[in-house]
Amino acid sequence: MNILQLIQKRPAWVGRYLAVILVGLVLLLLTAGSAATQTFPTIRIINVIPNQSVTIDALNLPPDREWVVRMGTVDAEGIGGTVVATAHSGPAGTFQGTYQIPQNLHGAAQIVIRLESPSGWFAYHWFENLPTGIPVQAPVPSFLITEVAVNHSVTIAATNFPPNQQFRVTMGQLGSEGIGGIAVATTNSGEAGAFTETYNIPAELHGREQIAVRLESPIGIFAHNWFFNAPFVARPGIGGPVIPALTAPTFFTGIPAIRIVHLAPGQSVTIKTDNFPPNQEFVVRMGHADTLGIGGTVITSTYSGAGGVFQATYPIPADLRSLDRLAIRLESPQGFFAYFWFENVAWLSH
Repeated sequence: MNILQLIQKRPAWVGRYLAVILVGLVLLLLTAGSAATQTFPTIRIINVIPNQSVTIDALNLPPDREWVVRMGTVDAEGIGGTVVATAHSGPAGTFQGTYQIPQNLHGAAQIVIRLESPSGWFAYHWFENLPTGIPVQAPVPSFLITEVAVNHSVTIAATNFPPNQQFRVTMGQLGSEGIGGIAVATTNSGEAGAFTETYNIPAELHGREQIAVRLESPIGIFAHNWFFNAPFVARPGIGGPVIPALTAPTFFTGIPAIRIVHLAPGQSVTIKTDNFPPNQEFVVRMGHADTLGIGGTVITSTYSGAGGVFQATYPIPADLRSLDRLAIRLESPQGFFAYFWFENVAWLSH
């Protein structure tokens, strides 16, 4: 009888404690590894044949596991995407594979490929649906907030947009990235792909302190930012009322990561970051572990300052204190994000 059969025949209470022990071992290993060299499941894009296939290298995977291969849209990180294949990580935890791009993603400018194992491990990466020989490190569309008239309008200055395309403009609550928000206008990016526009703040958002604004084209190219619905002043330092220049470093190549360094169960969690881009405001969220923090409760916002490494402590919101497993997520309007999950139990605190 193998271990899987034993677990299947267990009493319910045995399964509960086995799960806690296994999760604890994983977290302890991750914490111990952070002091040395820490590895994470990774995908590397090797080749793209537009609207046909993508070839990847999968590295640092847990060995000898089955993986579901999905493809989907960039904004969803491939979660719930189309299943295109299954794969096995083998004894070395690495493999290379070529996967067909599903019909429903033909024509998409950017696509995410995601690997998921039934045990909860995952990795994902995105690629331009272009021939590999075409440069894919094109400038990323972005815009700055240049003026705010409280409860009336916001003015943006956009750069690096693809030329002569129509963009739908939406606004919504902070943390939504404008996804599914209220449509306020359409804008043409013009021949230069750079423009300044003013948009009215919809009545439904009047009185909100922070508002997200998003520009998205029918083929999936997008940019988003957010602003304080308050008199526009220059940021004097951390904690200032408005950040007028939330610019993503064009050539920032690090992958933001966080780890848990201290836990007060039901009260607070302390994290330490690595590879964070500088001079950006990150919204801090918490939610159930299965959500990866996406759409979770907004705790606060954190300014990354010089970037790289910083440590911060955040309170666990009252509606989440009774949950066994929580995710914490930091995300910036420029699209950078990191998340981690933890067991909200006393024996993990230190």
